[in-house]
Amino acid sequence: NKKQHFFIFIFLLYNIPFILFMITNDLQLFEKLKKVLLYENSDDFLKTIYEYRHQLNLTNRKGETLLFYACYYGLTEQFFTLLSFGVTITKTINGNSLLHYSLYNSNDFLIVSELIKMGVKPLNVNNNNEPAFFYSSNNIFNHYLYTMLTQQKINIESIKDFNNFNILDFSYYHNNMETFLYWKSILNHIDFIPDNTIKLNQLNFCQ
Repeated sequence: NKKQHFFIFIFLLYNIPFILFMITNDLQLFEKLKKVLLYENSDDFLKTIYEYRHQLNLTNRKGETLLFYACYYGLTEQFFTLLSFGVTITKTINGNSLLHYSLYNSNDFLIVSELIKMGVKPLNVNNNNEPAFFYSSNNIFNHYLYTMLTQQKINIESIKDFNNFNILDFSYYHNNMETFLYWKSILNHIDFIPDNTIKLNQLNFCQ
């Protein structure tokens, strides 16, 4: 057993520089592809994506793929193009799904509805036990999600994250007032008393 551990140690010792080199190269390529996704026109994007079609599942250090950027920024054409190349549906290191990202920032209903059709559920939680629907950023999404969840007979107010926050708490303390006011009107039987001592870290997506 000691001999086996010794050989593993020697293997790692000689291969760590190569492994680090490969990780650095992958991160650099990801940054290149990200810039093409965000800033190039459709033709240049398609050419680059085709050229690197076998490397489209690369991630940054947070586990975000190109698909997360397309969801976050509401890049509908790029989103469907990446899907057509077989990009994998994944989660980030923090457990956030593509739906967390698209609901939070994109304002693109087509992406949101397509993700749900593909099985990325509004109740899927991240590592903080925050379901994707907590991240909804506008009332079009809110009403769509409310209708869906009530049809499924989900007790919305009972769903809480590891801070014991429900949708009202979460949206209020993340300063998402449009969502807070929407759900406050729905869950009007709940007494919500703000606690101004609570300070949450800013959500940090696709930087």
